[in-house]
Amino acid sequence: MTVGHGGLSYRNCVICKHSIHPANSGREDIENRCEDDSDDVLHFVVQSEASSVGSRSSGRLARAKIENLMAMYPNYPVNIDFGDISVVSSGFADEFLGKLFVRMGRSAS
Repeated sequence: MTVGHGGLSYRNCVICKHSIHPANSGREDIENRCEDDSDDVLHFVVQSEASSVGSRSSGRLARAKIENLMAMYPNYPVNIDFGDISVVSSGFADEFLGKLFVRMGRSAS
């Protein structure tokens, strides 16, 4: 099992052109799934939010979702939970995590 840890800076947040528009249904759903009133952390459960973890396009869509959450809640840290997922494709990892880290920059923490 490989465990990764990283931080993201929100200072240079750029919303993906495939972002969820407020008029689209689903925005409230993802907010409800990711918000937790018991703490000030957003929980992004990959297994629930990504249609699969085996393709570059799925990684791109998952990244759009998390970028939108970060834009809606700029002062909240995000916990990315890979839970029961044992393996992801390199394309998914690159589109979701790799490009997210590049866009957001490295955190000071």
